[in-house]
Amino acid sequence: MNNTKETIKLMACIDCLLVIANDDTNEMGNDTVGAIRGGIKDWWAEGYILVPGDDSDTFSRARCEVCSSTLAGARHEIIALAR
Repeated sequence: MNNTKETIKLMACIDCLLVIANDDTNEMGNDTVGAIRGGIKDWWAEGYILVPGDDSDTFSRARCEVCSSTLAGARHEIIALAR
């Protein structure tokens, strides 16, 4: 998917994907949940809602574009849709 004014493709960690897709925070620490919720609120403040995409990387050291985690692991596509 190409980035346009209405959509932005993000790559996010599995924790962010679980929260965005299912609001699943089971077994996540308060700091992790706070970082994820803060990232989602930041995108909302910019005029976007976040929804799961279809793409994923099996392993990455790239920073999560939602919560800013630098932990290595899988990255999953999240689409930021203009509200």
